[in-house]
Amino acid sequence: MIHAGKIVDKRPEGWRWVDTPELSQTAEGLGGVIGLADLVECRIYRSAEAFAADGDRHRNASDWFRPPVLYGFRFTNARPLPFWPYKGNTFFFKVEGLELS
Repeated sequence: MIHAGKIVDKRPEGWRWVDTPELSQTAEGLGGVIGLADLVECRIYRSAEAFAADGDRHRNASDWFRPPVLYGFRFTNARPLPFWPYKGNTFFFKVEGLELS
């Protein structure tokens, strides 16, 4: 599941990729589950240089890297879900009480 945090990221770099009204509405959800996707890869960045070299994949400024390590995830088959308020966490966490059909 994809969870949106409670703090809005106002940087224009990310919002440039939100290109449909449906996706925009989903992306504006805060503090809850907004989508579902298949996690297919975890990339490990151990230096600012490695993170910057992969910029075309993650589309973040190189100053996002904070030592000693940063993880990046690649998803496939992403699809929006109706917004479901749910307390999140900075790390992976278990989601209970949501039925998917």
